[in-house]
Amino acid sequence: MNSKWKKISLFSALAALVFLGIAAILFFTTGIASLGERKSVTINEERSFSLEGVEAIDLSTISTEIRVGTSASGKIEARLSGTVTTNYPEKAIPTLESETRGRALKIWTERRQKMVLVFGYHSSDLTLEIDLPAGYAGKLAIKAVSGDLALADRIVTELALHTTSGGFELTGIEAPKFNLSTTSGDVRVRDLKTEEAEFSSVSGDIRVKGFAGDIDLETTSGEIDIDYARFDNTVQIRSTSGDVRLDLPKMAEFRLNARTISGDIDCDFPITMTGSGRRSLEGTVGSGTNTVIIKTVSGDIDVKN
Repeated sequence: MNSKWKKISLFSALAALVFLGIAAILFFTTGIASLGERKSVTINEERSFSLEGVEAIDLSTISTEIRVGTSASGKIEARLSGTVTTNYPEKAIPTLESETRGRALKIWTERRQKMVLVFGYHSSDLTLEIDLPAGYAGKLAIKAVSGDLALADRIVTELALHTTSGGFELTGIEAPKFNLSTTSGDVRVRDLKTEEAEFSSVSGDIRVKGFAGDIDLETTSGEIDIDYARFDNTVQIRSTSGDVRLDLPKMAEFRLNARTISGDIDCDFPITMTGSGRRSLEGTVGSGTNTVIIKTVSGDIDVKN
């Protein structure tokens, strides 16, 4: 084979690889469908489950908003509703699935066919509503890809939340163990009571008002605003890019260790300094019974009262 045909064969192989790569990207980001006529399909699927023996609930969705409320029936109720527009409805329409393993109930959404290697159109506006009995106080885990989460007035033993490309709206939550992580999305929390809370964010602001409990928070890019309703805790905050504001009650007592590479540090409390520099501040407020550690690479640090 001469060099001309070798070049043509190589070009053809590369073109095929590029085509398959684009097809894969479109499938995993938009949901691939056929080239047929677009159709809008209305979804309204409901299921109910007995609470008896359930100690853990696991929810998982893709491209679906999640709302958690309170059930009046005493059962766990799930409703998937909304509209999907696609040109391959027999394969791209999601369904509501469930499985019970031991004392754990898992509920998730799933497309009828996971992979369709042709081009097409797919968009959706879906909501998964989960109503839990007021008496449920077990573990709750929620994982969402490309979808927001709203949760209010809930007491559980453990709450774990994770989203990729989606925001959180939480109000009136009580959980001894609390874990929240997001890859891209803002977090808004009001009235959170916990023993220990972990927050992790790659891109997005975190704002917590009326907080109580130990906190370990790390963010790569985003503003941080934590407001304590009462304070007798340990605070650890690490930020790569973004300002940090910590509001504490006026009578709070703590040891402060604040450092930034590029930014200013300000503390409203009367502090007995044990060390300070252009970008650092160490000292004790009151008896120093609690610990506050805040470190940023690029961003200001404000400790307010």
